[in-house]
Amino acid sequence: MQFLIIVANNSHYKYAKSICNMIESAAKVRCTGIAQRKPKYIQQKMKESKAIIALDEAKVIGFCYIESW
Repeated sequence: MQFLIIVANNSHYKYAKSICNMIESAAKVRCTGIAQRKPKYIQQKMKESKAIIALDEAKVIGFCYIESW
């Protein structure tokens, strides 16, 4: 499998909804309290260069962002 891991940016906004669904599904499988995220929140992380995305061609296979307090 070949895939690409890059810093997410505005060209990846189209994946925000599917990323939210992935986060929700992962939380349910692990029975964790991960808060649900809205697509706009994910897009903001992309805009701020605080996220990375893993793609297998045009399919999202991973996503991660940082949160600072």
